[in-house]
Amino acid sequence: MWRSTLLLVRQARLGFRHFRTRKDCTPETNSLKPRIGKSIAFTIGATTLFHTGSTIWIYEDLKQKEENKSKISKSSPRPWYYDSPTHRWWKSLTPAKKVFFGILTVNGIVFAMWKVPRYSDVMYKYFTHSPTSNKVSPMLLSVFSHQSALHLGCNMFALYSFMEVGVSLMGREHFLATYLTGGVVSSLASHFAKLYTQNRAVSLGASGAIFSVVAYVCMKSPDSQLQIIFLPMLTFKAITAIKGIMAFDFIGLLSKWSLLDHAAHLGGALYGIGYNLGGYKLYLIYGESLFKFWHKIRSGSRDR
Repeated sequence: MWRSTLLLVRQARLGFRHFRTRKDCTPETNSLKPRIGKSIAFTIGATTLFHTGSTIWIYEDLKQKEENKSKISKSSPRPWYYDSPTHRWWKSLTPAKKVFFGILTVNGIVFAMWKVPRYSDVMYKYFTHSPTSNKVSPMLLSVFSHQSALHLGCNMFALYSFMEVGVSLMGREHFLATYLTGGVVSSLASHFAKLYTQNRAVSLGASGAIFSVVAYVCMKSPDSQLQIIFLPMLTFKAITAIKGIMAFDFIGLLSKWSLLDHAAHLGGALYGIGYNLGGYKLYLIYGESLFKFWHKIRSGSRDR
């Protein structure tokens, strides 16, 4: 599976999610009977969990900062690790880079596991999305899965390039929730397409999650200028780029091109667009209520 490099947004590259076949991999079932209900339920549950977690993360981070201001004085002794090179490097990073290196670490661990032969069956079972699998966890785990170093490198470079603008628009907590939800939604879209076309190929990669963030950014800043990586003299608006990418994937889906997982690309992009058009407003309503509810819980536990 490879991810081709297409566009630069502030020198950013986009990659693609591909299908993968394995001759010695026996599916858990030979049937392609729909398990739509289970997949939809997982998607809804994961989406709720990610956005709930991001709201609680925001609250706890603010609370911790307030507690630190009241507890730490100039005479307080510094922790033993405070002056270490690693800690200084981590403190120097922007919030966007901290989120990126967290995602990179997880992807790197999964990539290393692919290189251990005895883990092969486990990796195909849990870290590739298959329409024949009885499990729903690969809908998320496959988003962190790359078998090729080039594949991993291209995708992480693309993600890194969009981190600063994405986090500046959404905040680190919300960016991560959007990224993870986009990955799961793209897997659901891929699942639908595979069932419809009777495609048994497995797929993996972060393109669905990346496309959701890219689509959100392009819709939020439609007049931003993009460039083709090897033709920097050609520029066009972000809204034009996302339309072109989606048109390509739509044609690929209708034409049943088998190299790329076009349904996953479209699923991620449509989620990002939909989130910009109305999903974010719904999250704000939910997030505000949850924030107040969590504050009551935390305040009550502190009073005890």
